[in-house]
Amino acid sequence: MTYSNADTTTLPGVIIPEAFKQPDWVEETFAKFQKEVKRNYDTSGNINTSLIRKLFKEIILDNKISPPYPLNKKNVSILLDKMYNVFTDEEFQWRYMLVYKVGFFLSTYTASSFTPESLVLPKEFRIKRQKIIDEYQTKVDEANTENQKEAAILWVDNQFKKLTKEVLEYFREHKDDYPIIDSFDSGAKGSPDDLRKLLVAIGLSINAKGEINDVIPRSGAEGLTPTQFFNYTSQAIVSQYKKSRETAAPGYLIRQLNTIMAGVKLSKTIDCKTSGRLGVKILNKDMLVSMKGKVSDQGIIGPDRTELIGKTIKLRSPLYCKTRDGICHTCYNPDFIERMNLTENAGIGLLSSTAQANMLTAMTLKAAHTGLSLDKTEVDLTTDIFEFSE
Repeated sequence: MTYSNADTTTLPGVIIPEAFKQPDWVEETFAKFQKEVKRNYDTSGNINTSLIRKLFKEIILDNKISPPYPLNKKNVSILLDKMYNVFTDEEFQWRYMLVYKVGFFLSTYTASSFTPESLVLPKEFRIKRQKIIDEYQTKVDEANTENQKEAAILWVDNQFKKLTKEVLEYFREHKDDYPIIDSFDSGAKGSPDDLRKLLVAIGLSINAKGEINDVIPRSGAEGLTPTQFFNYTSQAIVSQYKKSRETAAPGYLIRQLNTIMAGVKLSKTIDCKTSGRLGVKILNKDMLVSMKGKVSDQGIIGPDRTELIGKTIKLRSPLYCKTRDGICHTCYNPDFIERMNLTENAGIGLLSSTAQANMLTAMTLKAAHTGLSLDKTEVDLTTDIFEFSE
C-alpha cells in the first residue's frame, strides 16, 4: 500500500499514515485532565480520590460510562469491554490509550500523596491490637502442652488477620485521609497481608528449618527489635530458597509445552462430530468462569451455570478432535474464537501453552508457600493438573 504526501505527516526520519495519526482531541483531553489534577494537587497538597474519579468519568470517558471501582486488573477489563460497546472503533483505540496514559500519570503522584497518617495505625486499632497481644500472652503462659501453645500461636495470627480486615474497611470509608488504600485495592501494589505486616503486626515468623520461632506483634512501620528482625529475615531465606528450588520445574515444562504445541493450528472445520469426551469436575466458580464458551453435553459452559459446580461434566476437547489440519472450532472453543477473532490456521497451540505457563508458575509459587516446613510440600505438577480432570 502506498500513501501520497497528502495522506501523511512527517516526523524526523518517520512517515506516519494519516489513518494512524493521533487526533488533536486526544492530547487536548489528556491535557485537560492533567491540568485539573495538578490544579487540585497544588491547592490541597494531596490527591482527592473522589475528584479523580469524577474527572476520569467526565473527561477521559466523556461522561458516557460509569467505571467499576476499584480499577484493578479485573475491573479494567470490564471497563474496556464497556468502552468497546459504547465508542466507535477509532475513538475506542484512543480512549483505550488515554486510560493507560492516565494510570501512568497518576502513578507519578502516588508516593507524594501518602500522608504520614497513612502509615500510622489509628488509635482505636492500636488498642484492639494490644488487647489481642495481652490475651495471647495469657494463653501462652497458661499453656501446659505443646498443642495448647500451638493453638495460641494460630489464634493470635488469625486475630491479626481479622483486625487487618477491619483496618482495610476503615481506610476505605476514610479514603481521602488514607489514600494508601488505593494502592492495595487497585492491585497495583500490595495485598491485605502486606497491609497487615506494614501497619498491624508481622505475625508468625519461621526459621531456616521452617519451624515457628517467633510471633512478632509489631508492624513494619513501627520497626522491629533486633531479635525480631533477625527472626523475620530467616523467613525470607526460606521463601527465597523455595522459589529458586521449585520454579525450575515449570520453567522446563513450559519450554517442552511450547515446542510440542507450536504446530497445533485452528482447523477450517467447524465440527468434527467426534464422540470422544473429556470428563472434568467443576471444583469452584473460578474454574467455571475459566471454561466460558466450552461445549459440553450439558450445553455451553458459562459463569452463570453455577448448578454445574461440584459436578463432573463431559466436554468437547482437542484431545478427541478428529480433524487432520488442526483443531475444529467446536472441540476448541467457539466463543473464544469469536472473541479473539481467530481465523483458520491460527496458532492456538502456542496460545494454550502460554496460558498454561502462567497457571503452572502460579501453582508452583503457591505450593512453595504452603506449610511451614521446607519438606512439607513438594510440587508435583502432574498430580496437580490431573486433580482437575477425570
